[in-house]
Amino acid sequence: MPDRAYVAPSAARQRFGVPDHKTIMTFGLLSPGKGIETMIRAMPAIIDRCPEAMYRIVGATHPHLVAQEGERYRESLQNLARDLGVDAHLQWENRFLDEADLLDRLALADVYVTPYRNPEQITSGTLSYAAALGKPIVATPYVHATELLADGRGILVAFDDADAMAQAVGGLLEDDQLRERMAARIHAHGRTLTWSRMVVRTLDQFDRIDAEAESAGLPVFEDARIAAA
Repeated sequence: MPDRAYVAPSAARQRFGVPDHKTIMTFGLLSPGKGIETMIRAMPAIIDRCPEAMYRIVGATHPHLVAQEGERYRESLQNLARDLGVDAHLQWENRFLDEADLLDRLALADVYVTPYRNPEQITSGTLSYAAALGKPIVATPYVHATELLADGRGILVAFDDADAMAQAVGGLLEDDQLRERMAARIHAHGRTLTWSRMVVRTLDQFDRIDAEAESAGLPVFEDARIAAA
């Protein structure tokens, strides 16, 4: 995970000249597997609880999808938002961002959501980045989220369940203290997963393996630390 200090979302919005509304965010290449429909369907109930809420959907449409059907999928999501009367509460940023710009965008969010639809999804880079910045996270229980958000570090909701998504996100937006506690918990955990910390853990593991091998009379990889570095 990237190693960034925690910045309060309101302070980040002020820094970047963004209106100071409670902000929900999703980032990534847009495709049906991301579950954005679920989040859009949750928006009416979220707005009932937090009328200022804005949902920022950041990222270009997946190039394979564009090659097959152009922007039809994105347009269907925008039509859904209009049908539900929440289009004024959605902000679309249809472009790919490099890491620095992505982290700046994530800093603006009060709540990060990954409503993915595939329970077997092993990893999500944007989930890791959001955790690294101390974002309260609501996610479906795919593999990576189940592991990363355990022990109260985030909230898991059922797949394709707009009501559960609305309840979780709306509850976080209403409760400033809950968001602050969750942000502190996930940010602290993220510090243990930065590259520098992972190198130290890997080297410690080499040391343990060498000690066990030596005590068992097996060959020891004496250059393990040099190799790891």
